[in-house]
Amino acid sequence: MKSKNLFVLFVVAAVLVGLAYWSSQRDKGMDAAAQALGKPVFENLQKAETLNDIEKIVVRSPSGTVTVARVNERWVAPQKFNYAVKFEKVSDFVRSIANLKIGQTLSAAGSQLAELDLVAPGQPAGTNQSAIGTQVQFMGKDGVIASFMVGKEHKKSADADSRMPPGYGGYADGRYLAVNDKAYLVWDALGGIPSSAKDWLESDLVSVPAAD
Repeated sequence: MKSKNLFVLFVVAAVLVGLAYWSSQRDKGMDAAAQALGKPVFENLQKAETLNDIEKIVVRSPSGTVTVARVNERWVAPQKFNYAVKFEKVSDFVRSIANLKIGQTLSAAGSQLAELDLVAPGQPAGTNQSAIGTQVQFMGKDGVIASFMVGKEHKKSADADSRMPPGYGGYADGRYLAVNDKAYLVWDALGGIPSSAKDWLESDLVSVPAAD
């Protein structure tokens, strides 16, 4: 057989091997994504003792930073002179995060993160400042327990048969998250994220009569 034909066969074989490898890697990626569906976003928050180790929550957004912390077994707002915050608000929020399940895995490429408002505060977002999301951190005495970005809401159309654009006039039924180098869609709109410390302050103390 001529050397030219051998070279052509070699090239064809190399291409076929490359395609087979690419296909196997793609299938592995698809299988991993499928297997992740329905699993907790935060495996470490499935343990009660881990939840109990949380001593501080920091929420950073374009509008500012909200911090609540456990001081002498009471949850307070350090930015508000250690004023008491509602424990049930803190507890409900932590548990809502712990209960999040993966609804869809997404590409964590920079351009897609910007489209989903998952650019971290302090990071360049170009001219699209609306791409900046909200960073949430759960802290313990030994460091960060969980850290993630909360981005754009996923909206479901009010009428699936409507001719309106997708999401127009609909309601939020999910949220986009970025955790480390991965991005997810979860089926929880996460409406309990505080935009201000006032959202969690103990209102009973605030409403004490002036005479008292």
